[in-house]
Amino acid sequence: MKSYIYPLAISLVISAASCSREEENIWEDSAAVRTEKVVKEQFETLCGAPNGWSMYYFAAESEKGGVNFTLNFNENGSVAIGTKNIYNSPVFAEETSLWEIITDNGPVLTFNSYNNLFHFFSDPDDGIAGGSKGVGLGGDYEFMIMSYCPDSIVLKGKKTGVYCKMFPLEADITPEEYFTKLDELQASIGSSDLPYAWFEAENGERYTAAFKTEDRTITFMIEGGDPKLDEHIVRYVLTNTGIRLFEPFEGDNEAFSVQNFEYNAEATTLTCIDDGKSKFYSEDLTVLFFAPTVKWDFKQASVSGVFAQYYQDVVAQCKAQFSQNFQGFAFRYEAKTAKATALWFQDGAKYPNAYLYCTIETNGNDVKFNFDGTGDSTGRGHLSNVAAISDLVDFFNNHTFELQCDSKICAKYMRLVNKSNPEDYIILDANYVKL
Repeated sequence: MKSYIYPLAISLVISAASCSREEENIWEDSAAVRTEKVVKEQFETLCGAPNGWSMYYFAAESEKGGVNFTLNFNENGSVAIGTKNIYNSPVFAEETSLWEIITDNGPVLTFNSYNNLFHFFSDPDDGIAGGSKGVGLGGDYEFMIMSYCPDSIVLKGKKTGVYCKMFPLEADITPEEYFTKLDELQASIGSSDLPYAWFEAENGERYTAAFKTEDRTITFMIEGGDPKLDEHIVRYVLTNTGIRLFEPFEGDNEAFSVQNFEYNAEATTLTCIDDGKSKFYSEDLTVLFFAPTVKWDFKQASVSGVFAQYYQDVVAQCKAQFSQNFQGFAFRYEAKTAKATALWFQDGAKYPNAYLYCTIETNGNDVKFNFDGTGDSTGRGHLSNVAAISDLVDFFNNHTFELQCDSKICAKYMRLVNKSNPEDYIILDANYVKL
């Protein structure tokens, strides 16, 4: 019986309320007036950013990553759209077209005249960047406005349901300068030259993470996994502060979920802001320094202290002894000997490289070299005949050096610093080698 009493009681209450002439109207304005008010606020918000907006955009059907746009909305209905991306604009370009906010079950931002830079992604032509017939890359050009304020706008593609976000550009930066900053950010957080970085999830699972910057993708593979079975290729887009994945990455076991990462330039870390713990990081510096995939090239202009004098002496004595110009040296792991090598580069194909071998001891980021006089015949000959090379080898053998790096996740150079005197250092450029 109770199952009938409650519906009846509710019906009576509603009926009584609807008949009451004293009921206060919840909405002071009609739906049309309210919609008009919201559209006006959205219009003012879009036009109100003094320097325009940045947008993070994904084309739903693409196998590549996201695209960055700058948009400067004008009250006359025009919008200047700028981009530099991996699809259709390798250098910065900007084009002006039309925009409008229409109502279609709610306010919709539409870009209603063709813009070569923007509508490229929603063009149904199957010849567009590998898109499919009648779909193209599956992008949107009409967006439901999900939220808006002067600090951010969230859009949802009317056709695909893919979310885009917009943030106001800084007041002191041009759109072209904005894309330069994005290039710098990309160079700091990941590179196709680097075989992989590590990704460690909140639950402790570890994955290798290979950035393919020309496609804006990351290939994750669980530690010890099979490349044919365990790879996850995930698309990403650069943001003002880091990267955003197209979809949350949940790993092999769906035991975690990460999507948004923030780069800390001072600490050179890329950390998930969804859980605050998951992160990308590189190998330990000593492992990276002697990895078989990296050759660390001497940077001639970046020597300091005693190294500057050694360099001058080696150049002069090589010239006098062999009538050749010493160009520099590098460190790398030599697979044939299972030792680290120093390679002495000569000027001209007539002269071969000279290899000197060493073993190393490591303690944290500290390195102790032991050049024992072994090497190939050219290397041993240089060691015997060029006193400055012998002096430099002795200097390496008699000191401990600290490895310092520009980035914990995407090393571009390494600084080799004498722990006895920090003024003695060499800067070495990373030259990643494909195995």
